Amino acid sequence: MRWMSRAMICDQSKSIAKRKNKKYALRLSGVIFIVFIIMSFLPFLMSWLGYVYLPLIVVTDHCISYFSSSLILSNTIEEGRVQIRRLYLTWGMFVALFIFANFI
Repeated sequence: MRWMSRAMICDQSKSIAKRKNKKYALRLSGVIFIVFIIMSFLPFLMSWLGYVYLPLIVVTDHCISYFSSSLILSNTIEEGRVQIRRLYLTWGMFVALFIFANFI
């Protein structure tokens, strides 16, 4: 196996940010998060999940909205990474709390 330098790997990236630009990629991710937030109410509206789900998803959606808007407005790569970590942690906490709430 041939070892490749970091620069060579970055040049081969097929990411949206590399193909288009950072602004386009951030706007696209913002649209995806908006669709995700809208669809997150579907389980409650279809009566698949009860009232335990509703307050958890409302708080989670508010956090996701805040962190994704912060991601879109981030100026540096490190700021963006921090917001992405917060998005993952928010979703992980929702899953953990939802599982815990259903055991009570």
